[in-house]
Amino acid sequence: MKKNKKIRFCLSCVPTLLILAFSFMGITRPNYSNLNITSKTQPFERITKSVELIQETKIRKTVHIDSIDLQLATYTRKNTNRNKFVFLLNSKPVLTKTVDSSTVKDNAFYRFKDIDLDVQKGDTLEIQWTSNDGSSNNAITAWVKTDITNSKLYQHNLTNGETKRVPGELSMSLNMKEGALHYLSEKYAIISPAVLYILFGLIIIAVTFLMYLLLSQPEEEPQNYNRQPFKKNNKKKGKKK
Repeated sequence: MKKNKKIRFCLSCVPTLLILAFSFMGITRPNYSNLNITSKTQPFERITKSVELIQETKIRKTVHIDSIDLQLATYTRKNTNRNKFVFLLNSKPVLTKTVDSSTVKDNAFYRFKDIDLDVQKGDTLEIQWTSNDGSSNNAITAWVKTDITNSKLYQHNLTNGETKRVPGELSMSLNMKEGALHYLSEKYAIISPAVLYILFGLIIIAVTFLMYLLLSQPEEEPQNYNRQPFKKNNKKKGKKK
């Protein structure tokens, strides 16, 4: 009996644990993104040992950045060169990432994870992209949205030192990760996060209780059959005369 109760209680907790896992699961959402903005697009110059990409983006609000998505292009070929991305905040290097071109998919978004960067309104986030072994036939590039002016994009010639302004902004997204409940509260702005967490706790209690009731089926009492033992008739029949 006690063992069955423990099993029923454990089973009733399963949906509760799933709901809790969802609530604390991190959801990645953009703090700034130009992905949904209609604009003409064109590829930047190939990033080779003589070409450097530099972009300066002005931060418009105080946020936390967990990852950055950039739309890259491979020219529909398999490249093997290595790329160095340096991220700077207010001209100070804060992070360096190395990307092997063989891991990049054509026209897809490459996500730079584990950025973990707090930025304030008015800060300048800079991206410097170089490749020491890139060549015209072995290099990748990035897509540029030419009608967007939120950033300053430059092409720097490492051979002669010349720098020219390129119109537009990299096709990109600056992302942060947050809990699912907090995300839903901010997205739909119906109730505050605190009230949402209280309601969510009540829902968990109700679901657990209902599942326990549904699983608590009455056990059948063992039937007691009072069967009489079979008695053999040992009387000998008399012989007929």
